[in-house]
Amino acid sequence: MTQPSESRPTDSDASRAWIALGMVLAAGRGKRMRPLTDVVPKPALPVAGRPLVHLAVENLQSVGVDEAHVNTWHLNKRLREVLETIGGT
Repeated sequence: MTQPSESRPTDSDASRAWIALGMVLAAGRGKRMRPLTDVVPKPALPVAGRPLVHLAVENLQSVGVDEAHVNTWHLNKRLREVLETIGGT
């Protein structure tokens, strides 16, 4: 039986799961949201006044994700600009 590493939670920390890496799938074209997504990628569209991708990353952070990756394709340069506003590249 192996011992838990120092970076992983012990049984007493069971209320908060340890997750090292999260992934946001953000590469689609957003066809059902056209014409909005013809010029803005769907993850960059505002929801409650903020880009949708910001909400996804914050949700990952709130459950203890250490690092989040966002895959991009459609209008990826624009999405990267949006991600840079929260410190992502």
